[in-house]
Order: sequence, then structure tokens, then C-alpha cells
Amino acid sequence: MTQSLKAQVLFSILKIALVTPSERRFKQYADDGDVEGLWTYYQDAMKARPDVKKMVERGGKVTFEMLLPAMKAVFDHVKTSG
Repeated sequence: MTQSLKAQVLFSILKIALVTPSERRFKQYADDGDVEGLWTYYQDAMKARPDVKKMVERGGKVTFEMLLPAMKAVFDHVKTSG
């Protein structure tokens, strides 16, 4: 799997929860095939706004944190398969 395809898979997973201004930035990382950049931005997004997480959870929607197992599985595969 190419880096570009891996980045697109990660972005596809994230789209389950994306309803934010960050979607454009995540899409840019995916379009650039920048797996590391997308992963770092995802990690930072989870740390940055705990208030958003609570609001999303209260609304019964999917949070970034809920996607972590799937994201990690793809990213770990990315690291091992290069």
C-alpha cells in the first residue's frame, strides 16, 4: 500500500467524526500522502479541545478518541509496511 493510499484510509476513518474546521487540514495531509503529518495532527487534535470531546459525546456522536483503535491499527501497519 502506498503512503498516499494509507493517508486516504486514515482520512476516511476520520471522516466518521469530522464535522469541524479541521477537516480541510486533515484532507490536505491525505491529499499530500503525508501519513506522519496526518497522525500528528490527529494526536494534537485529541489533546487540544477536551471540551469539544465532551460536547460531542453528550450529543451521542463519534469522537476522535472513539476512532483511535482503527486509526492506530492502520498507522501501526503503516509503520511496519512502510
